[in-house]
Amino acid sequence: MQDEPLWVDLRWARSAGEEWRQDSRFMQAVASVAAAVRGDDKAELIGEEARQHRRTVRLVRSAVGALIALTVLAAIGGVAALDQRNQANQQRDEARHQAKTAESRLLALQANQSQPDAWDRAMLLAIEAARTQENIDTRHALFRAARQNPRIHAKLASGALAMAVDPAHDHVVLGTQDGRIRVLNVSNGATVWTVESEGKRPVHALALAARSQLIAAADQGQTVVVRKIGARSTPLFLRFPVEVGALAINPQETVLAVGLREMLPSPAYVEFYDLRSGKRLGRMSPPEPSGDSYPNHSVTALAYDPSGRYLAIGAGFLTADLSVWDVRTRELAHHVLADERIPLVGLRGVSGIGFSPDGQLMAASFGQVIRVWEMPNGSPQTTIRVSTRGAKGVSFSPDGSALISGSPDRTVYTFDVGSKRRLFPPLTGSRQSVIADFYGSKARVVTASAEDVLAWDLDRHERVARPIQAHASAILSVGQAGRSGVVTGDRDGVVRRWDRDGKVIAAPLRTGEPVFGLSASRNGDLLAITGTNRVRVWDFTQKSYLVNLAPGIQPAAAISPDGRLLAMTLFDEGGIEVGVMLWDIASRKEVRRWISGPNLDRPTIVFAPDGNSLVIGDGNGQLIDWNLRTGGARSIENRLPDGVRSLAFSESGEILAAGSGQEEIELWEMPQWRPIEASFNGDSGGVAFLSFSADNRFLASSGGSGGFSVWDIATRRAMIEPFPMDSSLAGVIMLDERMLVSAHDDGTVRMWDFSVDRLIEIACRAANRNLTISEWNLYIGSDIPHHDTC
Repeated sequence: MQDEPLWVDLRWARSAGEEWRQDSRFMQAVASVAAAVRGDDKAELIGEEARQHRRTVRLVRSAVGALIALTVLAAIGGVAALDQRNQANQQRDEARHQAKTAESRLLALQANQSQPDAWDRAMLLAIEAARTQENIDTRHALFRAARQNPRIHAKLASGALAMAVDPAHDHVVLGTQDGRIRVLNVSNGATVWTVESEGKRPVHALALAARSQLIAAADQGQTVVVRKIGARSTPLFLRFPVEVGALAINPQETVLAVGLREMLPSPAYVEFYDLRSGKRLGRMSPPEPSGDSYPNHSVTALAYDPSGRYLAIGAGFLTADLSVWDVRTRELAHHVLADERIPLVGLRGVSGIGFSPDGQLMAASFGQVIRVWEMPNGSPQTTIRVSTRGAKGVSFSPDGSALISGSPDRTVYTFDVGSKRRLFPPLTGSRQSVIADFYGSKARVVTASAEDVLAWDLDRHERVARPIQAHASAILSVGQAGRSGVVTGDRDGVVRRWDRDGKVIAAPLRTGEPVFGLSASRNGDLLAITGTNRVRVWDFTQKSYLVNLAPGIQPAAAISPDGRLLAMTLFDEGGIEVGVMLWDIASRKEVRRWISGPNLDRPTIVFAPDGNSLVIGDGNGQLIDWNLRTGGARSIENRLPDGVRSLAFSESGEILAAGSGQEEIELWEMPQWRPIEASFNGDSGGVAFLSFSADNRFLASSGGSGGFSVWDIATRRAMIEPFPMDSSLAGVIMLDERMLVSAHDDGTVRMWDFSVDRLIEIACRAANRNLTISEWNLYIGSDIPHHDTC
């Protein structure tokens, strides 16, 4: 060999393991061999290798980066697509929601509009509306439909001025404004017979001889016509020089009594005629009032007793007069009402007279009341207050145990004669002044107004409210005790505690004086009781009084939610309200007071739910926020007219409601005292009581006119529109969205169930049918398969 061979020692690789190829010594050895073979410099070969490696790494990194970028872009695109899909789904769901809302509101509107014409259809449409979507409109329509369920309905082209019932023939006879006598079938509302009066003059008085099927009708043309139902024979005409005020046929169906309306100053009188021949039989005049009163120039009501021996004559102008005459002797038997002054309620004299079937009682309606006398001695038995708008007519039930009266307030009232209590819930289905009578039993009633005739089965008249005879005397105050409890106090000084099912959960507490106010701690164990001039705190667990104070006449009082503090009105030495004082209940010591001065007027006070502040309002319009931690008090701008009459916090403490002495209710966001722009119109007689539901969604209000309302806070609309009650309210407690408790001056506590399921159950029972195919297609739509509503 001319040159020494190149050799490379790689014996180290035997012990290098599997990583020998990555060892730098191996790279050096390969570079040495390659340089010798290629004749290149070893350093340049290693540098080129490094450059090639770096290039490969860059290419790999670029590829990986591009792949990552594509992956990211794909992910972004996927997220965007997913977001677009979610948005599309949301828009679809919102569109469906809006469609259901529109559909449900349309059905609710149709239900409300159907009620004057078809009550059963109104109920069915309200049910379908609520099942489509439960909202403020559908609950309102469902509640409105469930409260009213007459059995038949007949629309009148002209209003009813007079009515007579004939259960034996299933008839109701009407005299109408357009001069017609209409006979309707009570079972189905169909017209049996109709005839026009002479000259189509309004028919304002009727008398019915049921056995002989004779009708006597008086029109405003001073004419009385006697006809036989369904007959085409010539009627009997009786003509008079003055207008006829009332008619009556004796039980023997032989004599027609005609009460006449003379012109002032001539007195009124009654003439008697043979019912079939028209022969005049005699004349009788009611007694004249004494003193300077107006003469009884109008006979306004007539009624025979069941034996036909006595005739009661009601007369008057600005006064009411009622006399009872012995028909045989033509002598005055009793002058039970003489020159009785009546309020100016739009009704003159005696508006109705009725005898019990056994003749033992006589009732007359005049002014705002019904008065009852024992017969035949004429001694007064009882007086029943009907309505501030007046009592329009009166009738006994067939068993003599109940009375019925219509009213210009569009409501029909029924009473138990013995107890004077309301027998059934008021019937408010008519839109105008209404007349009414029993029909076959005290549970069946026919009503007639200027627009319609309704027949009611009252024993099937489902009650949305379940009444409980809670007290023997009028309830004066009500409060919430715990989350689902209620306390009530009455005029006799009795306090009772109830659960949401209407069960008594504590023995009656007898305070010995009227209970004008109640305020309970959050757990219901402590109760502040306001009496005539005292405030006491009762501990239900210890069954004893913890505090007994006498600050002044009918003080306002409130107990803190935790039961630690008692706030009540502060009086000066002259008995004038001048502020509010705060007592620690455990120590029985005053801890703080706020002084307003003598301008404080009938204050109302309420603790915030956290117990850190007390809000004070009064009749002069003051609204004070008293911070109980610092003792500082500030005046809040108040927009309520006629002062602050009631206050209530929502359960969360985020909303404060204040009711005025008129009808306005204002809301504030708390604790910022930020006014909520929209306000409610509560009771026209003033908002005396406010109560939030536990879920803060609803606000109940009650006031001077005796009704209550339930408001949806979110929409600022009435879920339960104001409606008149049959007795005055002490207050209402809204336990939750489905349960309200009302306390009444007739001693009852009523549990109102507003749950949709309960209202649907009531409406289905009342409707007693389903929508027909034609009704379904018209109101629901032919594109939706027909199904049974109930």
